[in-house]
Amino acid sequence: MDLKKETFRGGDLEAGEGMEMASMGGGEPQQDMTRFFEEVGVIKGEMERVKQSLAKIQAANEETKTVHRAQAMKALRERMDEDIRQVTKIAKSIKAKLEDLDRANIANRSKKGCEEGTSTDRTRTSITGSLRKKLKDLMGEFQSLRQRMMGDYRETVERRSGCQDPHSKLLPSQTGMF
Repeated sequence: MDLKKETFRGGDLEAGEGMEMASMGGGEPQQDMTRFFEEVGVIKGEMERVKQSLAKIQAANEETKTVHRAQAMKALRERMDEDIRQVTKIAKSIKAKLEDLDRANIANRSKKGCEEGTSTDRTRTSITGSLRKKLKDLMGEFQSLRQRMMGDYRETVERRSGCQDPHSKLLPSQTGMF
């Protein structure tokens, strides 16, 4: 016998007879939150896949610094490009799912016990917002990794070819500045 549920179902004289908390009674708001948390779990799983892919890309980028054979470098770059495409694809999927959650949150507000400002609504909105922030942070990490990779690649090409950007060695007077 669950005393909390029994208290709310049986009617508390001080609270008024027949009062029942929506989240305790196993009614529809509880089901909606279960479905919501399942969707959140899927999104978190995809975010974890993105983190793992970022780690793979970072490791491959570090490996490019030690590879000397052109064929091995080409294979490594292809693998990195594929991982980058995969991260982009997953990120777009996550973004679409977050937009779906936003629409579901708005639709959920029309249900009794889940109106705007209720604890259910605040929970859904807060979790969706935090997932969006995590995605933004992940994409920021991804972008900075790509920039580092491009810089490393440019540096490697310059070092191997012995050629540098001709503008980088010009004196200020040679670039048009007097």
